Amino acid sequence: MDWEVSASGYAAVWATANTREALFDAMERRETYATTGTRMVVRFFGGWDFEAQDAVNRRPATVGYAKGVPWAVT
Repeated sequence: MDWEVSASGYAAVWATANTREALFDAMERRETYATTGTRMVVRFFGGWDFEAQDAVNRRPATVGYAKGVPWAVT
């Protein structure tokens, strides 16, 4: 349980592939996030039925589950 309350950092990179080149390219594009606090759960949804106004919906998870397939990244 100590790992859950430690002050170590946690970082992620959204890259096109799991290669050194793709990771560095993603870091240059700043497609990253990091935290030293509470662990975040990032949810991505993929699908063909999304519309532009879905991106600004106040309940994005509801729209995501209704129109797409969830991908959980922890």
